[in-house]
Amino acid sequence: MIRTAFRCFLAANLLLIVLLMARAWRGGSEPPAVAGPAPAIMKAVTPALSFTDQFGRSSDLSQLRGRPWLVQFMYTRCPSQCPQMNQRLTALSRSLPTSIGFLSVSSDPAHDTPETLAAYAEQWDVADRTWLFARADSVAVSELAGQLLLPGVDKPEMHSLRWTLLDERGVVVGSYDSEDPSHIKRLLKDAEAIR
Repeated sequence: MIRTAFRCFLAANLLLIVLLMARAWRGGSEPPAVAGPAPAIMKAVTPALSFTDQFGRSSDLSQLRGRPWLVQFMYTRCPSQCPQMNQRLTALSRSLPTSIGFLSVSSDPAHDTPETLAAYAEQWDVADRTWLFARADSVAVSELAGQLLLPGVDKPEMHSLRWTLLDERGVVVGSYDSEDPSHIKRLLKDAEAIR
């Protein structure tokens, strides 16, 4: 029995040493950020989403092709997270290539009319950049969230706090936690690569 306990003790310590060595070899104490799809599963977003922007213009995702877009979900009555995401996006806009447009899709299309979106958009003026605030029907919004590998948006407050970068062909480049500095750093690197 003592031998078995001693063997378990040695095995546990050996495992601990291997784990510590692997962490040191990797070069840090934090696990790498998981920020969306790996390049092997990048896919084009289906252009079927029809939306109306804050100017009352009807469009679909295929009309956005030709330039990269950073997509987020939000809603105008959001008391905290959406304004914080928009503040971070406004600050980030100074570091991103101006060729990248912003697309904020409302997760509350019943309330967020084009007029409501227009009034909301005035708060987030980003010079030299296209920033569209859009609404679509709830089914289309949920479908888009799924294509962007984000959680569903069954209720407005259930939207994701992630940004998704699409290249000029509408292919998902990455998904980034808007609150994680390491993800934002990766977003900047990815944005430079597709500019």
